[in-house]
Amino acid sequence: MDAWYAELGLRENALVWDLGACPWCGGYEVHVGHGGAAALRRPTYDCCVHGALAGVARLKEAVARTKDPEERAELERDLAQLMRRAAALVAGRSAEELQAAARDVMGRYRFRGLEAVALGLAARMGARR
Repeated sequence: MDAWYAELGLRENALVWDLGACPWCGGYEVHVGHGGAAALRRPTYDCCVHGALAGVARLKEAVARTKDPEERAELERDLAQLMRRAAALVAGRSAEELQAAARDVMGRYRFRGLEAVALGLAARMGARR
């Protein structure tokens, strides 16, 4: 095991993703996973509203494309977890801010329906008007 794994308190079989800087806020993202399903999926940016919305959209599209029931259930769990994190990021943001962020992400990645996701999060968190 590398010394830096030990210094960070990571298990020997830990998977570490260095995502680099977020394309929107510049925040540096590093994620740690442990085997299994963690090895199959690229983590999402959780540092800003734009990154979280892009992750939500990516997972929603993966759920829609997946035919295997077990894989679909796992993706839906991942999506629910990300939606909870995204809800915390949007707390106190205006609906207009969230719509603008959704449009930015849709423009960059061509995700469908992301504005509705952003507005749903805003409604759930009681975004200020």
